[in-house]
This record gives sequence, structure tokens and C-alpha cells, in this order.
Amino acid sequence: MRNNIPAGFVTALSQKDLKFYFIVAIHATSASYFFSSFPTTMTIDGYLVHGGANLVAVDTPRASSSVDKEQFKIVLAGGNPIPLSDHKNGLAGKKMEVWIGRFDTNGAPVVSSFNDMLLAYRGTVDQDSISNDFESLQVIVTGSSPMANLDQRGGYPVSRDGMDQINVNDTSFDFLYKGSSKTLEWGKS
Repeated sequence: MRNNIPAGFVTALSQKDLKFYFIVAIHATSASYFFSSFPTTMTIDGYLVHGGANLVAVDTPRASSSVDKEQFKIVLAGGNPIPLSDHKNGLAGKKMEVWIGRFDTNGAPVVSSFNDMLLAYRGTVDQDSISNDFESLQVIVTGSSPMANLDQRGGYPVSRDGMDQINVNDTSFDFLYKGSSKTLEWGKS
């Protein structure tokens, strides 16, 4: 994740009425999809960013498990903003980003480049679902932080020799001897 705040944002933070909008990028199998809370469609760095009513909500990150992984929840609406084939192939594990764009003092969006925006979140899609009550269709996508892998279930087979192939100075598995096993509590139980 980028550690610096764009200069325009630093200046904008000193304004009395800071106005902003969100852009969500989901990098699915077939294509990358960009959605904005801005009312119209725009092009940024060559990417078509769909505006209008597509991006309905971006929830702030919440800690959500024993290892405190953060999750972003976004809600998309307005037809099916992501093709059904990408949902069938699964969005879980695909890259996702949330950007915050700002308006200038005249009320116009600053959209020249993603470098002018604040990267609020970069991680992977944890789950996606489609809600259709025959009046409206919503796509709900939950993204989890890069620490999400710590939340997995299952074992991790390892041996002393196996760890030595990765790093000879690592002594974390020296307690394992041939024919022995040890269960470590890690992630979900």
C-alpha cells in the first residue's frame, strides 16, 4: 500500500468543507471493473470508471475474527454491474482496491490520475453474493486484508529439513523430530 498522501489531499484537508467520493476496483478473472460513487462515468488512467448509482455503499473496515482481520464491505446496484460469469467463477481471492477521490474548491472532481487519490484499502475479495428481490439487484462484495490468510483452517505440514530448505537459520521447527507431531493453535479453531 502506498504510504504517502497525495499533495492535493494534504491541501484539501485544511479546507473547511472537504467533499470526496469513492472508487472501487475489482480485478476479476475476465476483466477489471471500476465503480464510483460519483454521479457520472469517467475515465481515469485509461480505465472506464462506472458512476451513477452503481456504487451504493462502502462500509468502513471492521475487525472480524480471532486474528483481527479487517474487512471492507461494498454494495453495488443498478443491473448486474459484474457479469454473472465472474460470479460463477468466483470472485474470492481476486484483488480489490478502494480509492478516495476528492473535489476541488470549485466542486469539480479531481480525476486526472489514481496518483491524485488516496488508496484506502488494497486486499482480496473474501466473498461475494447477489441479492435480488425482483425490485432491485444488489451485489455485495466483502474484501479482507492481506492478513486474511491467517484466518484459514487446516494444517500446514512442515519438517525440520523442509524449513531448512527455506532458511537454514530458522529454528522455529527444530522441536520436530522424525515421526513426531505437534498441533499449534493458529487462525480459526
